[in-house]
Amino acid sequence: MRHDELRKWWVEQGQTDATASSRVSSAKRVEQQLGDLDELFGQEDRDSILNRFTYTADDERAERPNPSPVPIDGVLRTGLASLQQSLKLYHAFLTEQKSMPNKTEHQALLDRLTRKEVDSVMQECDQLGLKAFLARGGFASPEVWVSDDGAEHRYPAQATVAAALGHLPQGRALSAAEFFNGFGEAQSFARLEALGYRIHRNGANSSDPIFTRDRIEAAMDAFEQSQTSGAPADVFSKFGEPCKYWVRSSKPRADTRFPTKPIVGFLLDKPANVFNGGWSQPHDAAARLH
Repeated sequence: MRHDELRKWWVEQGQTDATASSRVSSAKRVEQQLGDLDELFGQEDRDSILNRFTYTADDERAERPNPSPVPIDGVLRTGLASLQQSLKLYHAFLTEQKSMPNKTEHQALLDRLTRKEVDSVMQECDQLGLKAFLARGGFASPEVWVSDDGAEHRYPAQATVAAALGHLPQGRALSAAEFFNGFGEAQSFARLEALGYRIHRNGANSSDPIFTRDRIEAAMDAFEQSQTSGAPADVFSKFGEPCKYWVRSSKPRADTRFPTKPIVGFLLDKPANVFNGGWSQPHDAAARLH
């Protein structure tokens, strides 16, 4: 049984920490008698397991013995009902976990996305309206948005990717609770950028004088110069070969994509080992540039 994951999941379902801990303890008590719950639910039907802990008011009046292998202190009917409820919740937890892609599956799904699926979802958002579109998948007010390059209208980035997966052949749209099991946002946003869309983060750099468009374009000029003439190569070479996170220039260039980390490092005059290139935190390179 995955104790820590289970406790976290129960809290996410609205349980208090104390209730979640109590439920985990109940599940552990069952596990001591019946063995690993993951294996048990994999081998037996849910209802047949729950029936071992069924104890009715008639059973109580007839003073029938405990039908389960788990010893109960206190009121038998109440104790069995508590164990049964914990088992129901654990089964729900397992069912939800099985429906979520793991990291390998997540990347494979993203690699299949094309502009066709994303554009279709943007049209759906226009038709439904933002509030209904977010509510459909259980998404909160977004912090990160996506737009077609050159277009003004923006769409919620996470909800857009989650819904676009449902437009793939044999695909299925993911809800907010299912969305890559709590990981994968950076990869999702990177995929949108790779498809030619622009990513925008709420409040990013709106008042930071270092990250004005002119300064960013000047850093891109310097990077471009380092690739052609070698100067100032010493500034950019320490960042290694770029591979994941990119930012687009608004000027006409032979290549409009630039790696985020060297550009931010140049602007801040900081080495490569003091910040990340992605989206996870507001001060990561990709987040600073959008």
